Amino acid sequence: NRDKPKLFLYNPYEEKLDSILPKDYYFEKILFNTKKNILALIIKKEPKKKELKTGSVFFVYDLISRRGLTVLPE
Repeated sequence: NRDKPKLFLYNPYEEKLDSILPKDYYFEKILFNTKKNILALIIKKEPKKKELKTGSVFFVYDLISRRGLTVLPE
C-alpha cells in the first residue's frame, strides 16, 4: 500500500517543516501562475474503509497569513 503524498513548507524561523494540507487530505497537483504568496493546489480526501472514492477539491494557501481555504465543488 502506497503512502499518499503530503505537502510541507519549511519554516526558517522555527527551523521545521509545517504541514499545510487539511487533515485527511493528500496532495495531487500544484497549479502554477497564481498570485504572489499564494499556493494553489488540487487535493483529494483519503477515503475511509467503507467510503466510495471521493472527488478532488481546490485548496488555496496564503503563505503570509499561513491559512488555507478548501473550495468544494458544487
